[in-house]
Amino acid sequence: MVSKVVIAAAIVAVILKVDPAAAQGARGILTGVVKDVSGGALPGVTVTVTNEATRAGVDAITNGDGVYTTSPLVSGSYRVAAALDGFEAAAQVLAVGTGEVRADITMAPSRLT
Repeated sequence: MVSKVVIAAAIVAVILKVDPAAAQGARGILTGVVKDVSGGALPGVTVTVTNEATRAGVDAITNGDGVYTTSPLVSGSYRVAAALDGFEAAAQVLAVGTGEVRADITMAPSRLT
């Protein structure tokens, strides 16, 4: 006879295999292009994406075409900030749900004082 503990463990295993996202929350990916004010792509920009509720953050670096993509993010409100020497920092807040969310960024040259 199979014990109740074994049956309960089997049920939990089946539930977790059927819907692993339920335990982790819905996830989305943030992607976009960082350009200068003239429309030129900016490679090497650090894009910091911070969850507004938890303050947890991830960084992404733009490639040669100015494109960045984050790892999967839990759904929620995020602050997206871009930084590159010689340019003014740029930031925006947006909602990330499931799927891909696009957040293009335009950066202006720094002002000399």
